[in-house]
Amino acid sequence: LFTLLSVSLLFGCGQIVRPLSAADSRLPSEAKQRIADAEDAVLIARSRFRDAQLNFERAIQRNTKFERKPPNLGDATNLARQLNIAKVNLAELETRYATVNQKLSQNRLKLVYAQTSMRYDIAVYDLVPLDQSVDSLRTSLLELRKQKKKAQAEMKSVADKWWAAYQGLAQSSSTQDFWVHELVQ
Repeated sequence: LFTLLSVSLLFGCGQIVRPLSAADSRLPSEAKQRIADAEDAVLIARSRFRDAQLNFERAIQRNTKFERKPPNLGDATNLARQLNIAKVNLAELETRYATVNQKLSQNRLKLVYAQTSMRYDIAVYDLVPLDQSVDSLRTSLLELRKQKKKAQAEMKSVADKWWAAYQGLAQSSSTQDFWVHELVQ
């Protein structure tokens, strides 16, 4: 999958597609709107990538803090550890997903520029490698989405076990307030 993605990205990047402005007077309003939408998608994808990176870094920090000095959770400590690991794994997948989504948005924008340029006789491009690049990234994104859903289900399962174990801990004589160690957001 990675090889296919790398090869398709190389094909899509072999030519330089000149950006078009949504304010270009040669373009009708429909084309301008299409360009603006694709540019907005890139900005949104970039923002989601930064958010995913930040969440991943926070998950790693929480896990590191937990491992340095685990709270006294009795029998629930191992489940708390599993939950932290599941959160890190999910955050990593979300970062990978956001990375591919950002690249997909950028390549879609490049494709929109090329298609629009050709449609309105501004420039000529080979659309095949651009289409292949977008298709390859879309396929990768769909695969990552499946992996993310699986990781979310696993995390939910571990979180349910954690809360059941915590309930038992709270009913024992060594009760501690639930906010002493934040595991689930």
